[in-house]
Amino acid sequence: MNSYGLINCLVQSVGGCIAVILGGVLGDVFEKKTKMAKAYVAIIGSIIGIPMMAGCSYFADMPFYWSMLFSALEFIVSEGWMASTITMM
Repeated sequence: MNSYGLINCLVQSVGGCIAVILGGVLGDVFEKKTKMAKAYVAIIGSIIGIPMMAGCSYFADMPFYWSMLFSALEFIVSEGWMASTITMM
């Protein structure tokens, strides 16, 4: 159980940092093409995160580390909404 805490800490801290920076950069780059770009970053990231969370949660016969990999991928793709949403406010 100790490995879960360490891996979850790394997923949330490193994955969260990558997600917020990447979401902010994507929102800024595509804002030149459409004013809805920041909203699209949040929407598309959330939609892409659905299969990642399914991979993390619903495949019971999958090893623990694969589940944590899906959790990290879900965190990276779906947490990019923060920078864009705060900027839109």
